[in-house]
Order: sequence, then structure tokens, then C-alpha cells
Amino acid sequence: MTDINTLENYFKNEISPTLGSFRAIMNISKYIIIITLIGFANFFIGIGGDVGLIFTGVFVFFCFLLMFFSTKQIKLLYRNKIIMPLIKQLEDEDTHFDFNGSIDTQEIRQSKLFDFGDNHTLTQSKLLTCKEKDRNIEMLNVKMTNTYRTSDNESTTVTTEGLFVVAPTKIKIEGTTLLAPDIAERVAGYIGQLTQNKTLGDLHLIRLDSPDFEKEFIVYGDDEVTAHYILNHTVMEVLSEVGKKFLFQFQISFVMNRMYLFFPFATGWLEAEVEINKKQEEMLSFDVLKRDFEVIYAAIDTVNRIEKHHLS
Repeated sequence: MTDINTLENYFKNEISPTLGSFRAIMNISKYIIIITLIGFANFFIGIGGDVGLIFTGVFVFFCFLLMFFSTKQIKLLYRNKIIMPLIKQLEDEDTHFDFNGSIDTQEIRQSKLFDFGDNHTLTQSKLLTCKEKDRNIEMLNVKMTNTYRTSDNESTTVTTEGLFVVAPTKIKIEGTTLLAPDIAERVAGYIGQLTQNKTLGDLHLIRLDSPDFEKEFIVYGDDEVTAHYILNHTVMEVLSEVGKKFLFQFQISFVMNRMYLFFPFATGWLEAEVEINKKQEEMLSFDVLKRDFEVIYAAIDTVNRIEKHHLS
């Protein structure tokens, strides 16, 4: 698989020089926004009498249509001219990408990384399959939306989106061990530790022999011996490195000879925010997508390092 530095050089040398039409459409879209705002202001001020209002209203309506279609066109161009060419650099005979791909929902349920509430919506896209050591590591964008009822009987919606990774492993794993960011202890220290839930579904809180690691992650499992076997000091160091690189936000679970990882992203994986009012040099740079590609390598490296330690 192509490394991150090669990807960045490919973007600068091959992709960036071809984005002239993309930049032109962005500039046109900015002018459409300005004209629309002027027309909208004129509509409310009422310059030109009744005939002027009718003309301005029709004009603003068509401007809004142009804004809508130009924004969709920009997002489509971004996908076709930037994301897909970069993905193709990753692909070889052992790596495949499907923009509309998905995996069995039961696999996601088994990971225990998501709350499948009574009122939830799950969507999947962008399936990347990498062959590693006679097994397939699958990763894709997952978006989970749950709607809950508050104590005041009002509804509240919680959405989680990011990269979900599935990796079969030869490590002998029994039951379930789950690690989540320990936000409470990082924020409130010992007081936060006292507020931690003692159970998570059918899993119970497990204490490790590393206070520093427990400041980063909270661990739940159904078997304490298995959890300590998996999370020895070497593995905890590996996970701490990844946690610090990605701001402690990733989660990982070990379930029946499989590893599952989840890296949350604000706008989803490989879905950079395409904003017309953003500076072109910011939006049309590799830095916007670099983190999304870095997490691909981080996920594979994490799985391999954990497995190598336990199988060596």
C-alpha cells in the first residue's frame, strides 16, 4: 500500500495542477452568493415597487437554485478529482475500495462500540478492504444516529460518525474487552474516576495496573483475566501512542478473535468540508485529507503491532 508521503507528493505533483476548473467553479459560486445576498436584501427593502419585487423574487429564487446545484457540483468534483484519485493510489491487487460498500450489520453490533438503541439509524459507505497476512482488514465510514427521550419527554438526537475497522486476528481472544476514552477522569481526575459507570451493558468495569493508561482509557469486559492478558504493558503503550496522536478519541474492542477500532471524525471519513467561503488554498490542499489517510495506516499498524506482540 502506498505510504502517506508518496500520497502527498502525488497530490502536489499530479492532482493539484489539474484543479483549474474546480477553482473556477468555486469562484463563480462565490459571485452567485454575493449576487443572491444583494437580491435578497433588495427584496426586503422593496426597491422598484411591485414589479421590481416580483422580478427580484424570481431572480433570487433562481440564484438559490444555482447555489444549490453549484454546491452539489463542487462536492461531486471534490470526490472525483481529489478523493478518488488518491484512493486509487492505495489500490493494488490486495486493496479494494467501494464508495457504496458495506459490511454485515451484525459485525458492527458484535463490536459493542455503538449504541443500537430502540430508535437508531445506521448508514455505511466507502468500504476499503486491505489484505494483510492472509486476512482482510475492512474499514468503512459508519454513521450512527440515536434518538432518545429526555426526562422532560423531549427528544434529543445523538450522532456518531467516523472510521470503523474490522480485523480478524490469530490472537486467542475469549469474550469481550472494550476500551473507550476516559473523558471523566481526564477532566476531573479522581472525582471523575468515582463517577465512572461500573457496568456497560453486560460488561463490567475492569481496573488495570497502569494508572497512566487508565487516565486515557476506561476498560470494560466480561472476563478480567482475558482483559489483563490482552492489555499488557506493551499493548497499552501501543494504544497510548495512537490515542495521543488522535487526541484519545478512538475506541477499540476485542471480541472472539477479532479486533474492532473506531476513529470518530466531525464530518465522516474522507468527507472534507467543502465550503465555498473557505480559502481555496486551505480547501484544495492535502492537509484537509491527510488525517483521514493517516488513520488508515494507524489502524493497520495498531492491529499488526498488537498481534505481533502476542504471537511472537
